[in-house]
Amino acid sequence: MKKIIEKLKAAELAEQHAHTQEAKVNAARYAREHEKTHERAQKQINKDRRGFLDMLKKAGVAGSLLRVSSLAGGLMASRYALAAGGGKKVIYCYLDSGAASNHWLPRSATSMNTVTKAYGSQGTDVAALCHFRQVNVKLSGHAAAFQSLGVFEYGVPTMDARIAPLLSAAAPYRAIYLGSDATVSGSLCSTIGPCVDDPAAAYTRYFNSALPVGSTDNTYSKVFESQKKALAELRSKLSQDEKARMDEHAEALAGLENRVAALMSGSGPDIDTYRPTLPAASTYANRTVVRGKVQADIMIAALQAGLTNVGVLQLGNHQGTWSGDGTTFKDTLHSSAHNNPTDPTAFNEMIGHLSQVPAYIIKRLTETTGADGQKLIDSTVFVQVTCMGNGMTHEPADAPFIVATRMPGFARGFSASAGGGSDDLNGAIPKGLGLADGTYAAMGKNSLGLLG
Repeated sequence: MKKIIEKLKAAELAEQHAHTQEAKVNAARYAREHEKTHERAQKQINKDRRGFLDMLKKAGVAGSLLRVSSLAGGLMASRYALAAGGGKKVIYCYLDSGAASNHWLPRSATSMNTVTKAYGSQGTDVAALCHFRQVNVKLSGHAAAFQSLGVFEYGVPTMDARIAPLLSAAAPYRAIYLGSDATVSGSLCSTIGPCVDDPAAAYTRYFNSALPVGSTDNTYSKVFESQKKALAELRSKLSQDEKARMDEHAEALAGLENRVAALMSGSGPDIDTYRPTLPAASTYANRTVVRGKVQADIMIAALQAGLTNVGVLQLGNHQGTWSGDGTTFKDTLHSSAHNNPTDPTAFNEMIGHLSQVPAYIIKRLTETTGADGQKLIDSTVFVQVTCMGNGMTHEPADAPFIVATRMPGFARGFSASAGGGSDDLNGAIPKGLGLADGTYAAMGKNSLGLLG
């Protein structure tokens, strides 16, 4: 047995080395083929940055304040984006292992399928905003999570990585990449990386404000206090409407701080809006859905505050190693997929369980006010992605994707259809955002009825 394990490890290391070498070759080729596109994009980014700095100078806001307060920088970046007629945002949410195709695609906005109940009236009731699409990915099996975001070769940047510099040119962070049980095993879905899998670490990193080096205890609460001081200094530079939205955001952050603290301690009220039971603290390591919702709240708070315009949330990893919480099936998602090859009941339950998180994100986008005074769903396009079709067979056909938004440029209302590819769907997102053609070069040409 020991020799067998050693051989498997050696084979895995050899495969990783091969992928690394392949990635280097592909990255070099991609850079050569898109050199002119990158140059044009960089010119636009530099123009946005100069415009942002000019606005700060005219507003009398010191650059030193922005350097010590991500929140202050985000608020001013939002002001600049609105003045420039921008402020468009994207959230990508990855779910591993696809879904059993005959059990996922809804019949109508009021008639969900077995796996999609979380989006309907039995869950968050957001289906009327959703375009459900069963599309084909190209690669079969595991270790290809990156194809969920439109690429099929190692070393080539995923769609979110291409969009981020353009949408977040003036924001403190190009993108925010969070996860829930995402980094346990295998490849990540995004080339933005690395992925932050811990809510407390995410809170500290993205709402950071010059914390002492090496500070580790309750840093999220220390961060919050320092941010409040910086925002108080900024208040004199804001309009009345901006002050009101800042106060609203500060209140939301206080609630978020409590949720992070409750998650880390295993105590306090249930932080899962749609599931009213709280298990013992010893089971928190397996609460993928609960932790995913906390990460979603951190991401939405970051978009609301203008810290970034691109968020990626990865739920699970391509091997499906997470376990259900409160589910009838007690083992991992991967085990549920292969529990019974003729009966998808356990697999359906697990994918439906995980689907609570993207449904929750869409609901939060409809409830949360952005810098422009409108709900975030009006300026944000939500994209749910995956790396497989039917995870029970690892086949690439009928992979479940969702696009939801009220942003101009995209189709509105419910729709559900099958056909096309994940490259088509990923290419449709920058088109709807009005980004330059080069952003989605080599993507599919079919917009799948997603654009308005």
